[in-house]
Amino acid sequence: MRRLARSLSRRVTSSRLRVLAYHEVNDAAAFRRHLEVLRENYSVIDGAAAVASVTSGRSLPDNPVWITFDDGYRSVVTEALPLLQEFGMPATLFVNPGTIETGDPHWWDLIKAASDVNAEFARYLGLSGSLVELKSVPDSLRRDAVELARSVVPPEEISAIARRVADRACLDDWTRAGMQVGNHTWDHACFDMCSPAQQENQITQAATWLSDEGYGTSQSVFAYPNGDRTEFAESILTSLGVRGACLFDHRLVTPTANELNISRLRISASAPTKRFRAVISGVHSAAFGALVRLGLRHRMPKTTTTHHSTETSTSS
Repeated sequence: MRRLARSLSRRVTSSRLRVLAYHEVNDAAAFRRHLEVLRENYSVIDGAAAVASVTSGRSLPDNPVWITFDDGYRSVVTEALPLLQEFGMPATLFVNPGTIETGDPHWWDLIKAASDVNAEFARYLGLSGSLVELKSVPDSLRRDAVELARSVVPPEEISAIARRVADRACLDDWTRAGMQVGNHTWDHACFDMCSPAQQENQITQAATWLSDEGYGTSQSVFAYPNGDRTEFAESILTSLGVRGACLFDHRLVTPTANELNISRLRISASAPTKRFRAVISGVHSAAFGALVRLGLRHRMPKTTTTHHSTETSTSS
């Protein structure tokens, strides 16, 4: 029955664009199985074609899919890139240049490490196994907590966590393979907790870095951190001439989608094949939407206890 539902959903929505949103790739074997499903049933397109279909109605092959990765983790280049090349599939990597420039780990990975090594730190911040609290406070307070975490975690562990993030050499390998790099803000601030000036700086500083380093231009594609779109952020993207900006809402792209509000399907690279088939078919997102409408689930849960471990994580 489930297989029939997936098949029917794929056929009914064959003209709808699906945008996959991954993070780290810690299970290359599982990710390979995802690509096998895509090769058998879908048409993988690049970011330019995906955005053109939204902005100008450019026609696409049946069951089009755009593969994206958020946060610029090294494993995307070391583990996913060889498989993408093997299958001949393009993809887009949304990066936070601030982590690349400084060599720092992502702030949520540092917070989690501090909570793991020092239970008192977690109690002090009021964390209950998740990062939802820090994503719901003013940006300055979140940054204070991150600096406190830096003082708790041993330097060697900070270095190990930081090595999970891609560096310039990784981005060079990615772009030499013909893959796209996109803007994911400077250091993954939470827009809904930032002032307009902070939002503008997060977008423009990253855009300038990408352009100066030869990885893209201010017109490159963009992904809202955590999927947190704001009217002001969208206005800045418009002023920069950005042609495509991605959400993190676990939906198929609608026929009337705005180019700066492109839906994506959340998925873990380690998700079982059955789960992946349900997500990519549209069945999973339809069920998710139904639960939201019934009030049984929030549309945008802020995070999970492992941050990037499941497709329902919303840090992106």
